[in-house]
Amino acid sequence: MHLIKLNLHPLVRLSILIAMMMVMMGFSFYAAYVCIDSMLDVNLESFEEFGRWLEDDPDPNKGYSDPNVIRGNGIVVNISQILGFLGAAFVFVIFFGRTSVNSFWIRKPHMTILIVPLLGLCASPLIYMSQLLNEWLIPVGGWIEENIKPMEDQAAKLTEAFMYMPDSSALWINIVAVAVIPAICEEFLFRGVIQSQLGKAFKNIHVAIWFTAAFFSFIHFQFYGFLPRMLLGAFFGYLLIWTGSIWAPIVAHFTNNAMAVLGFYYTQHNPDIDVDALESSSVEPLPLIVMSAFFIGGIILLIKRSQWNQIKTEYEHSETIDGQALRNR
Repeated sequence: MHLIKLNLHPLVRLSILIAMMMVMMGFSFYAAYVCIDSMLDVNLESFEEFGRWLEDDPDPNKGYSDPNVIRGNGIVVNISQILGFLGAAFVFVIFFGRTSVNSFWIRKPHMTILIVPLLGLCASPLIYMSQLLNEWLIPVGGWIEENIKPMEDQAAKLTEAFMYMPDSSALWINIVAVAVIPAICEEFLFRGVIQSQLGKAFKNIHVAIWFTAAFFSFIHFQFYGFLPRMLLGAFFGYLLIWTGSIWAPIVAHFTNNAMAVLGFYYTQHNPDIDVDALESSSVEPLPLIVMSAFFIGGIILLIKRSQWNQIKTEYEHSETIDGQALRNR
C-alpha cells in the first residue's frame, strides 16, 4: 500500500525524503516546546542562559545548575529524532511502499546477529585509531581548528551536561535517550531508507554504504570525530546486508552508544579515577590486539554467512509500484 504511483528515480525520492525531514523537523520543535512547557518548570530565558554558558563559560569543569534546562534540551533532541528521522522514514514508506526500502522492518535477522554486540565492543581499536588519524589530518592552527574547534568544545560541554547522572534512574533515562532512541531512529532513516535508495540509484551496494556513512557522519556536525563516525556508519551498513535485517545495525548502534553512557556513569561514581590521566596515558597493545582479532574473526564469519545474495535484487532494482522485481526473482 502506497500513495505515490509514479515510479520515481531513487534520487528523486531521496529529495522528497529530505523535504519530509525538514517539514517534520520543524514540527518536532513545536512538539518539543509543548512537551517542555507542560512537563518542566523552565522558560526561554533559562535556555538563553544555558546557551551563554556553552559559549562563554571560561571554566569547562563547571557544571550547569538547572537540570530542567538539560532535560529540556534532551527532549528537543529526542523528539527531533523521533519525528524528523523515524517519522520521515515511515512517511516515506507510506508514500512509496515498503518494497521501496526492501521491507526492512519485517525481515527476520540471520542468527549471526547474536555476535553483533560483541563486534560493537571489539570495534573500539578501529575507532580509536581512526580518531587519532582524524586529529592528525586536521592541521594545527588552520581554518578548521580556528572555526570548528570552538563548536566541538561546545558540543563536548553539552555532552557532559547531558551525561551528568547522580543516580541509577538518571543512568536508565540516558540509556533510553542516548542509546535506544538514536539507534532506532537513525538506523531506520540512514540504513533503512537512505542506503536503500542509494543502492538502487548506483546499483552498487559499496558506494551506497559509504555515501550513506559519510552523510551520517556529516549530519552530526562534529568534524573532529568525522572519520570514526563514518567508519561506524559503514560498519552499520555492512551489518545490514550481511544479516539481512535492519535490527543488526540497530543493535550495534545501541551497543556503541550504551557503552559511552556506562563509561560516563562509571567515571562519575568512581572519584578515584583520573580521567585526564587515562586519556593522556599510553594504550596497552595486548587488549587492542585481542579485540582486533575478535573483530576480524567476527567480520569473516558474517561475510561467510552473508545474506546479501538473498536481498541483492531488492537493493539493485528500483521498481516500487507493483513489486514486479520481487515476483521476477
